[in-house]
Amino acid sequence: MPTMPPAASILSPRVELIPQQAEIEREETGWPVSRLDAFWVQGPNRVPIPAAQAVNLRLIAEGPGGDVLPLNLTIPQNEIVASQPAVIRALRRGELSITALYSGGSSVPVKVHFLADDPTHLDLWGRETYTGLSVVKPQYSVRLLNAKNQAVPAASLVKVKVFVQGDAETQMKEVTILPNEEEAPVELTLDRHGRYTIRASAPHLDDATKTISYQLDLWMIAVALGGGFVGSLIRRTFKGGRKAPLVRTLTVGGFVGVLVLLLAVFNKLTWLEKIAPSANIWQDLSAIPIVSFVGMFMVTLLGGLLAESIVEAIVRRTQ
Repeated sequence: MPTMPPAASILSPRVELIPQQAEIEREETGWPVSRLDAFWVQGPNRVPIPAAQAVNLRLIAEGPGGDVLPLNLTIPQNEIVASQPAVIRALRRGELSITALYSGGSSVPVKVHFLADDPTHLDLWGRETYTGLSVVKPQYSVRLLNAKNQAVPAASLVKVKVFVQGDAETQMKEVTILPNEEEAPVELTLDRHGRYTIRASAPHLDDATKTISYQLDLWMIAVALGGGFVGSLIRRTFKGGRKAPLVRTLTVGGFVGVLVLLLAVFNKLTWLEKIAPSANIWQDLSAIPIVSFVGMFMVTLLGGLLAESIVEAIVRRTQ
């Protein structure tokens, strides 16, 4: 921290910093920027007077609340105020002390306070519907809101307990909202299809409650069936000799399509290499992402091409 020169006498010409607002209230989208003007004044009544020569200023800002830019200002000769104002920007709840250094002295520090409403209740932000086949881990945000339902920063550490109530069990996770932060992320685990109730609770704040649903991904199953059907039909078309009945071909293809889907979901696709060895093709297919319909269709299509050999290998192993 630099050593400040002594403040100039109130009887001699000196620099005085005047902020547009000494207290800046937080709005819905954050703190508005404010301006800071530097005047050349004299006397106890702080009367602005023209500067006899140009005065170069260096602003020193102290405090975690915000910052000020630019740091260098100039009061031109024969002018009473700096040619441009500085901009005060809030970063968090708190205060900022600003002093101007110049040749021959320093200004009296001015303090700017950044204010925010205290939170009154919690909020859970995230999707309400999820689809999948096994386990999904949705991401949510626990937010602090004021009485106007606006996000506000925490004045101190806020510990939040998040409860997830399903048909079978209740989970509980703890998250911490740090000082000057508005929210904290929390990852949930949904391992059964159905409806869940999420509740966030913290001391001295109203709870937040949200109902979500985890649904079976029927579209992904339909894509897997379609891939199996198409693959098995292609195999039937180009297979020589006597062809199996169409119903049997589609049944086998659909079964293998869904089987490949489930194995891919649980990262067990390479298991088929033990059942129906195919020059490590299943090892290669396991690298294809199945989160997209295109990727799933490609994997199940190739599974449908090999459907007959897969089903025959499984039947042999069960005999």
